[in-house]
Amino acid sequence: KDTYPVIELSDEKIKKLIQSEKKIIKEEKKQIDKDISQKYISKKLFSNDKLKNKIEKNSLANQILSHGISLLNSKSQAVTPLTGHILRNNFSSSSIREEHFEEPATSKPTPNREHSFGCLFDFLKNYAIPLIHFIAIDPLSALNEAKQLGHPFNGDPFVQVLIARCLTELGLHNEAEPFFNQAFLKEPYRTDGLDYYSSCLWHLRKQVELSHISQSCVEKHYFNPETWIAVANSFSLAKDHDSAINFLTRAIQLDSLNSYAHCLLGHEHMTKENFDKAREFYQKAVHLDPRNVRAFFGLGNLALRIEKHDMAIDYFVNAININDKVSTFYTQLGVAYMNKKDSEQALAYFKKAETVGHVSKCNRYNKALALLKINK
Repeated sequence: KDTYPVIELSDEKIKKLIQSEKKIIKEEKKQIDKDISQKYISKKLFSNDKLKNKIEKNSLANQILSHGISLLNSKSQAVTPLTGHILRNNFSSSSIREEHFEEPATSKPTPNREHSFGCLFDFLKNYAIPLIHFIAIDPLSALNEAKQLGHPFNGDPFVQVLIARCLTELGLHNEAEPFFNQAFLKEPYRTDGLDYYSSCLWHLRKQVELSHISQSCVEKHYFNPETWIAVANSFSLAKDHDSAINFLTRAIQLDSLNSYAHCLLGHEHMTKENFDKAREFYQKAVHLDPRNVRAFFGLGNLALRIEKHDMAIDYFVNAININDKVSTFYTQLGVAYMNKKDSEQALAYFKKAETVGHVSKCNRYNKALALLKINK
């Protein structure tokens, strides 16, 4: 068996060992307190070398410091909100120091701050005014406000897309296409408005441009619903409605709350004469966005196809109540009254369509039919 040596200690030796251990513990505590105090002081009051090291490691700190120095050159002192300290301008280029200062509880904004907030408010107001009109389904007012914006706002892709959206809402696709094109040339990776751009090209029957956009979108934004809406519009223009339905279904899978995708899916089912499916998707689009004019217009055309003229009139009236600046709505409303054998009321809406906006060939043809039936 292994045996271990037995060490016998007297009481004096035990006391000495205990005292030496206590001394070691006290020294360690002192050293810990020193380290903590040094770390605290180094955070609050730091030297030139430490400041330079921090600036070299962090470019953001460099930007903050340069901004603070520029403010200090113009004023006697400036508060930096990121650090909660006051940098004073009693320094030279060789010595920079930072003093900790507790801000008072009731600090009032300086006049310079109020001026900067006022400038920021005026800057954002230029974007807000046309956007508010557009959200309120007043595309004509939004278009006028956006076109009044001068440099540099008129070259901003956000403003250009907003102008193009207003023009498409008014049915002016020829005028909207250049604004869409300029915006997406400046920001090739932009997705906002891409679905409406593809629909604009669909109305203009530009198959090559639409195919190019849809292919580039698949390469850049594979998991965005706008990509698959653009691809669906491309296949729809090529008369491949089954593929268009599949791609629109994919867009809805990526964004189940996309009202525009539901509306386009209703259009595709209307083309294939699947009226029940078309009604389902139109109603879903209205449920997601009660101001979706295209969905109401689609429901009105669906009611015309199944010869429910009173229902069609209700849907077209709802669309006009939302946006009364589209001549096509008045034309289709006149067609519904023509089918009801009310030629005089139909003629009134055909004339109204001529005063609202662009006069289509369909409106002129139906107006001539109404005049023949009235014997004028």
